[in-house]
Amino acid sequence: MAHFHRGYEAGIRAAEKGKIIMLNNIRASKSAYMLAYVLELVFYCIRGHYIYVETGLFGLSGNTITYVFHVAGSLLIMLCWSPRFKPLILLSSGLFAAGFIPALFLPEGVLRLIFACAGMFGLGGAVSACRCGYAFVSNNSERLTGISLMVILVAIIHRTAWAGTENVFTNQILPIIVIALLIFCLLRFKEEDFEVREETGPEDKKGLYWAFAFFTAYFAIDGFIYDLANTSIETKPTFMFAGLIIAGIMLFIMLGKLKLNVQHVWDLFFVLLLFGTVLVVIRPHFTVPGVQNLVLGMSVIGWPLCIYMLSCALNRFASYRLLKRCTLIFALLSPFTSMMDYFFEDLFPNYVSVAALIYFAIIIALYVLTIPLSSRYLFSQLWLNDMNKAEMQKAVNEKLDQFEPYQLTPRQKEVALLLLEGKTRRQISAELGLSESTVKLHVSELYKRLGINSRFELFKLFDVKK
Repeated sequence: MAHFHRGYEAGIRAAEKGKIIMLNNIRASKSAYMLAYVLELVFYCIRGHYIYVETGLFGLSGNTITYVFHVAGSLLIMLCWSPRFKPLILLSSGLFAAGFIPALFLPEGVLRLIFACAGMFGLGGAVSACRCGYAFVSNNSERLTGISLMVILVAIIHRTAWAGTENVFTNQILPIIVIALLIFCLLRFKEEDFEVREETGPEDKKGLYWAFAFFTAYFAIDGFIYDLANTSIETKPTFMFAGLIIAGIMLFIMLGKLKLNVQHVWDLFFVLLLFGTVLVVIRPHFTVPGVQNLVLGMSVIGWPLCIYMLSCALNRFASYRLLKRCTLIFALLSPFTSMMDYFFEDLFPNYVSVAALIYFAIIIALYVLTIPLSSRYLFSQLWLNDMNKAEMQKAVNEKLDQFEPYQLTPRQKEVALLLLEGKTRRQISAELGLSESTVKLHVSELYKRLGINSRFELFKLFDVKK
């Protein structure tokens, strides 16, 4: 028992130093940043199920018009974002509440459309604020816990909607509760909590752009997952619900407990996606819709995964300037990614599942073909090991730049940095998850590249006094 207590206390001490992801690292004083992002995504789910805007204008549907205002609000607030962001949060929160709350009670018509557009503009601004807080203030424990919790809450909302539950609570009371909680969290954002880099180096940009590419790719797939579940012979909401719950739990265990490489989780996502789609395609011969719904629900793991990975990359590398650039690119791409499933339904109304399978196969093939590049610039970047810690370390370009003349590999740079910090081979082995013999090999190759023979010469070469 004494041994257990010593081990537990050692784990707590490590967590306090930001070494590992633990629930103990969730900070009550910073919980607003985690919860705001969760609530924003939950509200978006509620809106999709219970807040309908049927009135259109100029030949455009109400949903299309409100979506345009949502993108415009997100883009405008992000482009105006600065270290003095409080007025932007007040503007977004005010429009969000002033637009949506009346829209919940107004009858269908142009007036309701106008209020819904104001609410969606404010929601877009809130999304940008939540994204910044989640990326730049929350730590990894909070990000992973929050995004896993979000999947479970969204699963419950989907399950309620699939059961056909629609009443005053779901259509009016629940949205108001979430709006109030979200605004409460947003108003707790403090400008002094944000630590953001002023500039981003070329190598950092490559890693961040790859994380952003995975984020965009998932949203080009997202709409198909629920559509495919609905094309099954018989929709099984309980199994889809179970798949979503399993996805949230799996993500937390795989990254928080097992410390798996994010690339392995992406591999699992694509396997689940492909397997679930194949089951839908062969449904005339394999009529087990429960299995189809379960697998497709589990494949939603790609949603929180892409959000978590991109937020970690933003925390480590991004400046506001780069974040604004990424937001602009996504705003330009989002109409295409959001409408891909509608595009397939219009072109192939009788072959949606087959067309989706071909579409997914192309995306997965691109994923496989680009593994050398993504491994170089994303999955093997120095920041990846930080994702297994409670806090992302801020990249220091000056430290990395000193290795550029020597053409070191990313792993050799990582080992060199740890050696210059005075870490022993055993400590480096534990921190990088490598065997001591592998670390020894990396050190030998590093010394050969640098033309030196000892750590003393390494310190001397980089003018480090130990």
